[in-house]
Amino acid sequence: MSSTTKENKTVTDSLRMLSQGNIAGARRQLEIATRAPNATRAAWQALATACSRGGDFAAARIAIERAIQMGAADANLFLMASNIAQDQRDIDAALRFAEQSVKTDPNFAQGHNNLGILWSDARRFEDSVRAFHRAIFLKPDYARAFANLSATLLRLERFADAVESAAKAIQYQPDYAHAHYMHGAALFHLVRYDESLVSLERAVTIDPQIADAWMVAARIFKQRSLVDKTEVALTRVLALSPDRAEAKTMLGEALWNKNRFSEAQALWHAVSTQIPNKLEPHLRSALSLPGIYRDADHVAQSRHQLVCRLSGLRQKVDDFANLPTNELLRDVQFNNFFLAYQGRNDKDIQRDYADFISALLAPRLPQFFEPIRLPTVADTSPKVRVRIGFAGSLFYGSTVGNYFASWIIDLPRADFEVVVFYTGERNDDVTAAIGARADKFQAGDLPLENIASNIKAEALDILVYPELGMDAKMFALASMRLAPIQVCAWGHPMTPGHRNIDYYLSCAEMEPAGAQRHYSEKLHLLPGLGTRYAMPTPPNKGSATKSRDEFQLPLGKTLYLLPQSLFKIHPDNDLLITALLKQDANSVLVMFAAPYPAWTQAFVERLSQAFTQAGMPTAGRVKVLPNMSHDDYKRVNQLSDVMIDTLYWSGGNTSLDALAMGLPIVTLRGEFMRGRQSAAMLSIMGLTDLIAKDEDDYLRIALRLGTDIEFRQHAVKRIINQRHKIFNDPAPIEALVDFFKCIASFQ
Repeated sequence: MSSTTKENKTVTDSLRMLSQGNIAGARRQLEIATRAPNATRAAWQALATACSRGGDFAAARIAIERAIQMGAADANLFLMASNIAQDQRDIDAALRFAEQSVKTDPNFAQGHNNLGILWSDARRFEDSVRAFHRAIFLKPDYARAFANLSATLLRLERFADAVESAAKAIQYQPDYAHAHYMHGAALFHLVRYDESLVSLERAVTIDPQIADAWMVAARIFKQRSLVDKTEVALTRVLALSPDRAEAKTMLGEALWNKNRFSEAQALWHAVSTQIPNKLEPHLRSALSLPGIYRDADHVAQSRHQLVCRLSGLRQKVDDFANLPTNELLRDVQFNNFFLAYQGRNDKDIQRDYADFISALLAPRLPQFFEPIRLPTVADTSPKVRVRIGFAGSLFYGSTVGNYFASWIIDLPRADFEVVVFYTGERNDDVTAAIGARADKFQAGDLPLENIASNIKAEALDILVYPELGMDAKMFALASMRLAPIQVCAWGHPMTPGHRNIDYYLSCAEMEPAGAQRHYSEKLHLLPGLGTRYAMPTPPNKGSATKSRDEFQLPLGKTLYLLPQSLFKIHPDNDLLITALLKQDANSVLVMFAAPYPAWTQAFVERLSQAFTQAGMPTAGRVKVLPNMSHDDYKRVNQLSDVMIDTLYWSGGNTSLDALAMGLPIVTLRGEFMRGRQSAAMLSIMGLTDLIAKDEDDYLRIALRLGTDIEFRQHAVKRIINQRHKIFNDPAPIEALVDFFKCIASFQ
């Protein structure tokens, strides 16, 4: 047998061994063959294949370059060399070899396809698109080129074109899993979720190992609040890619939504350890709190852990110094919304967190942290109107919109020029009324830096944030100095702690004596409700005619309405609720489901434990209603007998709705403003006998309202006769005007 024939047999045998998975054996034979002085190009190419299959890319690179040197230029060898260099993460070499492959053979479709992939990875997207189009021109049914083109078009945000290209790939190769994934991913970006899920399901049916397809499906399920499906999809992602940080973070969110807080916290902590210089997992790990607490000890334990974690986080400011600015600005938009529902003084915690945000942002955006002075008389001669801006994301029919729309609408335009910066997506009659009245209305959820630039460019005298703590972007924005005077209000009734917020506006009737100690900002109090609040209208004809039966509310029972969101109900309320229902055996507690079923279940289980400990039956004592329209909600108020207010966090909008519908409220003043809102309303109306002195008095009042029909009917009449005192009151706006004029007086 000649040496050439022997070598050919060795190569053939080795390739067969490779196909059988015997990579080491094939490599040994080929290394022997390539030591021969007359070793052929085929042997070196086969050795490159064996080394590459075994993960030894350095040896594969040597072998393929030796094969290239041994004869006339071969486009396939250059393509193979490009792939090996890419495996080595030597992108420059990979590009050179790919370019050489198409230079050697301009009609080599595979070479153009590979070049397109590399150019896309190098962010040369237009070059990438041209390369894929060339590959498709040379091979019109080239499914892989169509799929790869779809991926590049996706990165260019040409989503419709990406869908079309992926569909072509599927047409030419129906069982190509990657093409189905690209089709689903592009449809996702077009918010065509149903179609996207069909394509993604097809992709993972063909190839269950496509982690990216499971990831996109998880995003859709999350968007649709399908928590169980989100968890399943993310679990599959992590089974395939155990170190995928984004999937761990999202799975933590899903578990949190299922009230599995400890598991969520463990995942976020794992990500913060895995990627120590990434901000988001650190913020989630440090600041997240349970949605529904087990008991009062759980509240205290969670608060202690948050304080400790926040202290540790403040020591890590320098760890985030090298984050890209756009990533930092995106991830810093995280707030500790749930802290306010623990019923404690949050001033120190809020100041610590606000200082942490400022320490992150000030070095990156120093232009937004410089002092700004008010104009002097000389600057403003002749005198001009005060330029005042309002920034927020909730200027629609929400608690914030309902409370503060009149601040914008009622300001006299002879004295004030009003600019509104609205970052929310919802638009309704409240939004339209605000927009119509504003001198300038800037809408759009822009990046943080752009919003800051737009606000500062308006050269305002005063900037007002109606809420700080509900919207994470607004909370981060408020760390900056964008106007000479910056004011916030009680849209989320707790101090934000930012050093660049000068004043906190609140209500005199709602604040306790010495309330300044609860705020980092200078506290200024307005009369009444602090705003001209329009009286809620009765439910429309359709809702107004609905009966208890239609809402599945029991007939012949006293209905105690507890309308607060379940996460607002501190465990200390449980004993009070239990005592009330135990003493009124003919009663039912009416409440509303949480946004996540697991939260509702956790709350009901917690309350059931209190019932059991009190020797009460649990069946039939609580009615949990689903989310419903505002008209139906108001009708439920009309069908109920008594609204029982919650400790530490009283009703705001809910109490105003109840009083407008003539529903009696029993309340107990809390230590902080957020637990005294209902009491202020009742006090203004002269119904102080419905404000309890202590918990025993609370039970006495609630039971009398529930069981003494004559007393309850008398309370209803008094509410109807006196409710005009809290609605459409012009006095708060008049006081607000005086306040704004005073602080903006040109010095």
